[in-house]
Amino acid sequence: MVSNKLKLKPNTHLDGKHSIILQVLKDRQKKSIATGLLVKKERWDDKAHYFKTRHPNAMQNNCLLDTIKIKARNIISEYEINDIDFTLNEFERRF
Repeated sequence: MVSNKLKLKPNTHLDGKHSIILQVLKDRQKKSIATGLLVKKERWDDKAHYFKTRHPNAMQNNCLLDTIKIKARNIISEYEINDIDFTLNEFERRF
């Protein structure tokens, strides 16, 4: 089974922001893929895995995160429908 979720990268940038990554898990292995988005920890909802509503661009950024999650789910679904056993590196190349 393959799963994915959005997370904050633990390292903090000099401006106090964290990178948001897409983490894909398969066969007890994980792959982290950068989304290109940054957020301060206090403006990130750890439970919902989205920007908090008080973030100035929360609606736009959350829509972008939805698009990223949908793209990841579509790639995984395509592999599963075609019964293709893929590696996380192959997933990253497709992403």
